[in-house]
Amino acid sequence: MLVNLFPDGGDHEFGQCVDEDDRVYSFDLVYDRETPKAAGRAVLRNWTDITDAWQQRSFPDAIANAFIWRPPSRKTALSA
Repeated sequence: MLVNLFPDGGDHEFGQCVDEDDRVYSFDLVYDRETPKAAGRAVLRNWTDITDAWQQRSFPDAIANAFIWRPPSRKTALSA
C-alpha cells in the first residue's frame, strides 16, 4: 500500500509503502518532471527497508494509518 508520494526536488519524489508482509519501505521515484512522458521512464532508487525504524522516520502517523486502513491480503490456497 502506498503511504505517500510527494515532490522532493526537481527530479524526484519521495515515497513510503507497506507491503503484504507488513514490511515498510522508503524510496525515491526519479524522473525529469519537466519532460513530457518522463514518468513512464521513472526509476526507483534508494529502496530501503525501514520496518524496524519507521516510528522514528518521517510521517510515522501516516504509516500507522496504512496498517489500520489497508485492505486485507488475498491468498489462494490450492488443494491437492
